[in-house]
Order: sequence, then structure tokens, then C-alpha cells
Amino acid sequence: MAAAYAEYGDALGAARASRELGMLAWRVGDIATASDRLDSAERILDGLEPSEEHARLLHARVVASVRLGNVDAVRMAATRLQVIAATLGSPSIVARAHLAEGALRYAETDYAAAAEADRRGLEAALASDEPLLVLRAYDQLSVTAAAQLDVVGLREHSQASADLADSLGSLSLAGWPHGRLAIAALLGGDWDAALRGISKLAGIVSDTGERRGQVSVCALRAWILTRHGQLAEARDVLDQAHRLAGAELPADRNIFVIVALAETIWALAADEPERALGQRAALEDLSSGWLPLLALAEVGQAAMRCGDVQGGRGIARRLRSVRSCVTAAPAVLADWLDGHADCTAACPGAGVPKLRAAASGFERLGLPFHAARAGLAVAYADSDRARAVDQGRTSLTIFERLGAAQQAEQTRSMLRSYGVTPSRGRARHRTGSRLSARELEVGCLVAAGLSNADVATRLFISPRTVSTHLERIYSKLELTSRVALTRYLADSGLLARAAATRPHAPR
Repeated sequence: MAAAYAEYGDALGAARASRELGMLAWRVGDIATASDRLDSAERILDGLEPSEEHARLLHARVVASVRLGNVDAVRMAATRLQVIAATLGSPSIVARAHLAEGALRYAETDYAAAAEADRRGLEAALASDEPLLVLRAYDQLSVTAAAQLDVVGLREHSQASADLADSLGSLSLAGWPHGRLAIAALLGGDWDAALRGISKLAGIVSDTGERRGQVSVCALRAWILTRHGQLAEARDVLDQAHRLAGAELPADRNIFVIVALAETIWALAADEPERALGQRAALEDLSSGWLPLLALAEVGQAAMRCGDVQGGRGIARRLRSVRSCVTAAPAVLADWLDGHADCTAACPGAGVPKLRAAASGFERLGLPFHAARAGLAVAYADSDRARAVDQGRTSLTIFERLGAAQQAEQTRSMLRSYGVTPSRGRARHRTGSRLSARELEVGCLVAAGLSNADVATRLFISPRTVSTHLERIYSKLELTSRVALTRYLADSGLLARAAATRPHAPR
């Protein structure tokens, strides 16, 4: 197509075709081809008067350079976009210039300034006639909110992006917003919603076949499986993510940083801090990924568990040096690390004030798992038995509600060491409460690969009744496909539980 435009002397058309082919290559994970196509588009436009196509290409350059971690390229493209916006002044070009500035401020860890630039970009995009540009603005606002652990903003902007993608009828565009909604649910403590969101995303990427999306699904699944204490299952999923990514995709840091974060979370849960530190190179750059502050704090925890207390303190200082942030996340995460360092370097009680401040800070940020984890650290370090027991019981209640099996058992062990008989988990999060016994039975058979007709035969009901049950299941779980349903039932543990309680046929 680009050659055809060039043959007819349409330079702008040839550049546009080359740019679009480049972004298409990017979406399927072919980064080398994408870069070549963007370079070709730039050569075609070289020497021509500034135009809308120049702005589109520069914006594509910004998007690609952010994902590759090339801050200098982001700065150069953003500066050129500002000049074109001042010259031409159309809403779409102005929007791209603001969004490029937002990407640059993000790369400079000036997160509050990035959010403001993204907001101006959204306003200009809404004044243009380009819904895809509006979608891009919502996506950047979502990522900036995630970086600052602004769960409310992450959820709000991701939902707006998902709604717009749905209205455009684009499955490929809907996948990323639904992935970020799953992250918001995971951070905010609604792990059942996170499971459903990841399952929905799995259905979307299965239909679109997008490799980058498949890798992201694996990383998110591994993260939540780890939080639920299903470490073997999480390891299998992480291995699958690496196989899907291959040798080239890790260069796209927006994707692979999520894998590196999931690897770090898994390694810490598996008590392999050295393995967690193996992800340090991917996670120590605060300009990359969706959750850079949280990821760096996990690296700091790994360093201290490997005995590098000063390394952990150094990461705490880096967190406190963030140029701007609309939330208290940098200080809260730094307190969390410094509190652990104080406990290690001095007597255990020395870190209690900062750990307690971190627990309160996580609670204000709306991160219950992290608040409970910090509270458990307080309980271990506090020399006052009564306070330690109260704090332990509070953390245990949260861990049981979330279904954080490993942390709940650690807390019970701590309470038993004080001679306290802990809860036996009656407050455990029940992921299957949305489905009736019959709906769960139908769902498990569907997940086993049976057709509606086969399920009907197995349960002595009509195929129409099976369809009715499936419609109700999809509605309750907010899922739309058999793939998503299978993933949800497997990851929530419902398939295993159903198999364990199914009566065996008489011998």
C-alpha cells in the first residue's frame, strides 16, 4: 500500500500507510518491523511542510519510545509536536502534543505534571473528531493513575476507556482497559472482580490472538494466583508468559514489566528473594510500566531479604525523590522499606513507627492487602504483646477476607506464638458465592469441554435449560465466553473444589 501511494506521488498517503503498518506490527509484537516502518514514514515526510500526518507520526514515535524506554526520543518527539501544535493548532494535534508532554513528564517521574498534561490532552481530544485519540488520552490517564497507586482514578479512567472501546465495537481496543480494571480490583481488594476481569481479558485476547495481550493475561493471572497462595499454578502460568513473549517482546516494557513484577511477587512468596532480585534491571526504572513505584518497592523488599539492608534504604531514598505525585504513595512505600530496614539494623521495635505509618498510608490509599501486610510486620516487631495480638487479628481478618492463604497462615503462626488461638478461616473469601450449585455444576462441565448438548445429557436436562443456566452464569460473573468462564473457574479454585467434592462412581 505504501509503495502504491509513493508510485502515484502521494507522499502523505505513503507515510500514513507506512506508519499504520508499523503500529500494526507493534500490536502483534514485531518490534523490529514496527521500528523500520516508522523510520520509513519519517524519511518520506522529511522536508515536507508540517501536517497532521507529521503529528500522527511523532505521536506514534512517542508511544513506541516510551515502551522501549528511550526517554531522549520521547523528549525530541514531544518538542517537535509542540512546535507543530503551535503552528497548526487543530484540536487533534494539540491533543497529541499534550499527551506527548504527559508521556515525557511520566518518564521524568513528574507524575502530577504528567496527569495534568494528560487531562489537557483529553480535553483537546474530546474537541476533535477522533474517538481513538480520546481512547488514547483515557489510557494515559489510567497508566498515570496506576503509577501513583490512585486506585479510584485508575478505575474511573479505565472504565471510561473500556466503555468507549465497547461503543466502537473493537475487541482489540477493549482488552487493555479491562486489564487495567482487573489491576484496580486487585489493588483495591476485590479479588473476585479481578479474577473475573482477567478471565474476561483472556476471552478477548483469545478472540483477537494478540500475543502482547496473551502475555499480559498470564502475568496478571500469575499475580493473583500468587496472592491466593497457588504458587505452583502461578509458576506454570509465568513460564507460559515467557514462552509466549519469546526473545523480542521483552523490549516492550509496558508489557514485560508486568511479567517482571509478577515474577518478583511470586519469588518473594516462594521465599526465593535472589530470584526476585533477578528482575531488578526491569523494575528499577521509575519511568516504565504501569506500577513503577510498587514494583520498585518489591525490589527493595527482595534486597533486604537477601541481606542488603543498605540497598533497601537506597531504594527508599529513590522513592522519596520522585519529583511529584498526586498521592502519598512514594512516602508510604519508602516508610514500608525503611521500617523493615530499621527492624533489621537495630532492635526489632525500632521500625515500628515507620511500619505503622506505612500500614495507615496503605489503608488511606485503598490497598487492603498491603495495609494488612504492613500491619503484620508491626505485629512481629512490636514488643507490646497486647498491641501485637490486636494488630495480628486485624491483619488476619483482612487476609482471610481476601483469600490470601499464605499470609493468613503466617499471621495464625504469629498469633499461636503468643498463645492465642487464631481464627480457622471462617471469614474466608468465597469466590463461588455468585453461582448456585446447579450453575456451578453446569459451568464446570462446560469448562471441561462439553457442548451444551453433552451437558444436557449428563445432567438429564434440556439443552435449552443449559443455555439458560449459561446466560445466568455469564450475567452474574460479567463474562462473555466459554474461554473466560473456564479461566475464572480454574483460577478461583472452583474447578478443583468441584472435582474434590464430586461423588465417585461405585466400583
